[in-house]
Amino acid sequence: MPQIINIPGHGDVEFPDTMDQAAIEAAARKLSGGGSPITEKSLASRASEWLPTAMGAGYSLAGKLPVAGAALSFLGGASGEGYRQAIEGGRRLMGGKPQGSLPNTMRGQFEAMGREGAIQAGSDVIGRGIGAGLTKAGGALYRKLLKPSLSAHLLPKAAQTAETGIEYGINPFAPKSLGRVEPEIARIGSEVEGMVGAPSNQFAGVSPGKFSDPRTIAARVQRVAKNFEAPGADPLDRAAAARVPQQFLDDLTTTTVNQVPLGPGLVDAAGRPLMKTVESKSTKLLNPKDILEARRATGRSAGGNAFGVTRTAETEARKELYGQLGEELGNQVPAVRPRMRLESRLIDLKDAATAASERARNQGLFALRHAAPAALGLSSYGTNQDPGKAAQYWLMAELASNPRILARTALTMARSSKPGAQAALSAVPRGFWQLARSSQPPTEQD
Repeated sequence: MPQIINIPGHGDVEFPDTMDQAAIEAAARKLSGGGSPITEKSLASRASEWLPTAMGAGYSLAGKLPVAGAALSFLGGASGEGYRQAIEGGRRLMGGKPQGSLPNTMRGQFEAMGREGAIQAGSDVIGRGIGAGLTKAGGALYRKLLKPSLSAHLLPKAAQTAETGIEYGINPFAPKSLGRVEPEIARIGSEVEGMVGAPSNQFAGVSPGKFSDPRTIAARVQRVAKNFEAPGADPLDRAAAARVPQQFLDDLTTTTVNQVPLGPGLVDAAGRPLMKTVESKSTKLLNPKDILEARRATGRSAGGNAFGVTRTAETEARKELYGQLGEELGNQVPAVRPRMRLESRLIDLKDAATAASERARNQGLFALRHAAPAALGLSSYGTNQDPGKAAQYWLMAELASNPRILARTALTMARSSKPGAQAALSAVPRGFWQLARSSQPPTEQD
């Protein structure tokens, strides 16, 4: 009759009566682990099995190009397998029982290293492909949420504005994230001020005593007024745009009144020369500090909230003046140009992100995105008659359509091209393969 033996870890095991006692005892020992050449893997042994994955992903950080990344991943994966074999061999030399595979020939060891390297290189290629797709999709989603092109003056810079937001990781719908833009603009402004105030010999090509004529700057700003000279344009727009450069000149012009003789031999009854009043005007030339001060004052006046009750034409003219002053400052101090370009990009980002945040707030409870969650909740309730499940479906759909969560997801996807993200993605396929292999019972491999 069959013999039943209780074996730890296996419970009651039934052996057929055709087996003799010696065979039954041998099988029982093998099942209990007494006759197996492989013991349960230790934590250190399991960790060493991840060396090809970890080293391959780490090496791929240095490869910006796909081919270089795959080559370095191959090297890292092969090296990691070599270290794993060395750890396993050292354990066995010290009298420990085998816990992992160890080829017993040099050829077998190199073949194992090449196999692990090829697996990691393939994983790197797959990971980079995943990262490229995620980056493109994330960038498109972020731009759709930000909608920078809705602002007329941002239309030509819409792509650049979205790229700036991704670069700085700004979530327009998260107040804390949005609040990081203004301090960054202020910091760059302080850097520009320090560069302008430094001795001019620190900036190549800038000669001491170089000044700019404000009349030249004002003439360039006058072009805005010409935009409103076409037939049918509102003359008030034309006048509002023209006032900006004129006021700029007036603020820099000093009028001096002098009395001069009317002419030789012209005297009054008392014999005093007849005099006439002559006005002379002088326009101050601008040094870099003057330009920076004027630019900041113009920027404060050209802010989005400063023109709620004034004409659009005046706003356009002030922004043109702001840009021309920045251009003039860059001509005098070339070193500040990169910082001012970055400052301009951040200002555009702030305008677009603030507008996006305002749009989201104005939608309130009547936002169109609430229609899908409500429909899912109602359909679930109609099917299951379960209010709790209906609320669960509504909450999940609401979170999935929440602009704050969507923007954070888009940023994470768009930044998946960063070296660290690429290394992590290159380890994902290899990691899944490693997890599947680790879940199998250990076996001896020669």
